[in-house]
Amino acid sequence: MNNMEIVGKPKRKRVEIFLVAVVLIIAALVLGIKIQMSDKLAKENALMSELRAVRSSVELYIVLNKNIPPDLSSLVTQKYSFGDRQDTYLKGIKLEKGDQPIDSFGNKFNYDPKTGRVWPGTRGYEKW
Repeated sequence: MNNMEIVGKPKRKRVEIFLVAVVLIIAALVLGIKIQMSDKLAKENALMSELRAVRSSVELYIVLNKNIPPDLSSLVTQKYSFGDRQDTYLKGIKLEKGDQPIDSFGNKFNYDPKTGRVWPGTRGYEKW
């Protein structure tokens, strides 16, 4: 009977190692998904803040110039004066070449120069 116990132990040990490996893989997948979801949520929150900033800058430009900005890059390059203070209409946003503002997902904002409407260029967020 002792010989049978010895022969059965390596099989049992392999099964235990296999089960531990499966549990570790599942845990790693769950953790990866959670990290990915929290990264997406952080980018979405940043996108909401960026949209507010760009839209507010467009509104400020309209109020001060009585005109709709020709493009979003003009919000970054043109300055306005308020008392002793002089500043650009838009700052604190990531920019692409040509001073084009980009969102937290790395895409350009869409802009309609006829209406002043701004919306994300990131697919899936166009209606924000």
